[in-house]
Amino acid sequence: MMRNAEEQMRKQKQLLKEGYMEMAKESANINKEWVSADKNWD
Repeated sequence: MMRNAEEQMRKQKQLLKEGYMEMAKESANINKEWVSADKNWD
């Protein structure tokens, strides 16, 4: 039973890690868009 709980915890941590990595990529893309918009703002 403990082994099953540990396995589920590892899977959950991996899913969270993947989700955070995806959000970081999306955030970086948004930042790139704003940098180019900022140059054209003036």
